[in-house]
Amino acid sequence: MVRMPTYDKRRVTGRRNGRIRAVRPKTFANEEAAKTYAEANEIKKYKLVDISPTEKKVKIRIVEE
Repeated sequence: MVRMPTYDKRRVTGRRNGRIRAVRPKTFANEEAAKTYAEANEIKKYKLVDISPTEKKVKIRIVEE
């Protein structure tokens, strides 16, 4: 049996598998950016959590209360 090229195989079967991964929470480089995002998206009660792995790089996450 002759091997069908990948392009033709996808065209015939209609299968397109994308990258499957979980959606990660949004992080910010500073507190001002996090507060601006929270106000723009109407998040009323929230707290900012520092999740940075090192002291040099800052990563802030918004956690809803």
